[in-house]
Amino acid sequence: MALALRRGPRSPAGGIDGDPLSAQLPFGVTKRTAAFVATGVAAYLAALAWTIPASAVMSPTPGIGAIGGTVWRGHATLIDGSRAEWRWAPLRSLTGLGFAADWTIAGSGNDLAGVAVIGMNTTTIEAASGTASGAVLAAALPYLHFTCAMPLQVNIKRIRIGGGSQGAEGEVNAGSGLCAPRGGGAATLTPSMVLSLTRVGSDSRILLVPAGQRRRTLAEGSLSEDGKLQLRVTPEGSQVLPFAAPAGGIGIETSF
Repeated sequence: MALALRRGPRSPAGGIDGDPLSAQLPFGVTKRTAAFVATGVAAYLAALAWTIPASAVMSPTPGIGAIGGTVWRGHATLIDGSRAEWRWAPLRSLTGLGFAADWTIAGSGNDLAGVAVIGMNTTTIEAASGTASGAVLAAALPYLHFTCAMPLQVNIKRIRIGGGSQGAEGEVNAGSGLCAPRGGGAATLTPSMVLSLTRVGSDSRILLVPAGQRRRTLAEGSLSEDGKLQLRVTPEGSQVLPFAAPAGGIGIETSF
């Protein structure tokens, strides 16, 4: 007796003509339609992320004015009219495990460039070199209680703040200039000075001296790998820099 095999009905999961993307999902939606919708949503979200304005994550400070462009490629105006620009560095972001950007500051006597990497709780500045003005100091440290107008020659190898392995290496040469309390007051003529940041064991040594007079210490301190910062303005430093410390000097301790 011959047996006849009969095909059962095609499973809806198989799709039409064997096309898996034509298979239906719940509510009568095919996999092909769902794939098109998912691709469109992903493209829309990517476009939104790519056009996030820089002003959404940055705010003006006493040292930074107008902010423009996007997070990935933006710019800001410093108080002296110079322009800071940055551009996202995707490969360096992957290797540095953070948002990395190449940046420049130009105009009004500034010609400075370097690399920044911002992590979850860390900020790293690397390979920063060039000439700068006191406006860059105001932008980097906007809440200092004094402002300075002086030329700076910057050569920073690395500064890392936050997390572990904190430290600083490099040198800044400051020409003579004028500094005054931010809230107003008499300006002080400052001599040429050298700020050196040197790695010593697990700590970074901070030393400020008059140019060509390494034995006269105006300020000194250290930054440990775990973020403990100690700074001391010496009695002589308080005479040369009266806007920075009261007579007799001052010591400061804090942590990052």
